[in-house]
Amino acid sequence: MSLFFPITNILLGLFITSIGFKLYNPWQDQNEPEKEAAWYKRYGKLYRIGGIILTILGVVNTILKLS
Repeated sequence: MSLFFPITNILLGLFITSIGFKLYNPWQDQNEPEKEAAWYKRYGKLYRIGGIILTILGVVNTILKLS
């Protein structure tokens, strides 16, 4: 149970980062490219930076829990 939160941080960080870098597109089925562009313009950088930080924190916490 002690590794649950660090591993969850890593998985969520990777998922958020993949949305920020458009590797996963949650609007694939919608025909609203202007809404998608506005969303990425507003939140894209936040998702990129936040996802990377969350992933790094998860890796650091995992290493600390294993040592």
